[in-house]
Amino acid sequence: MTQQQLAGADGLAQLDPVFAQMALSAGHNLWGLPNLTTREKAFICAADRP
Repeated sequence: MTQQQLAGADGLAQLDPVFAQMALSAGHNLWGLPNLTTREKAFICAADRP
């Protein structure tokens, strides 16, 4: 899988480089799942919020 640039990645890395690395890793893992539709992936993101 090729690494894509996620929106806001540069700004996040400037604020907190450690969190940025974890967030980018999670984002690439989630959006790289081939068995889920885009809608299902977006639902996972939305459902994870308090």
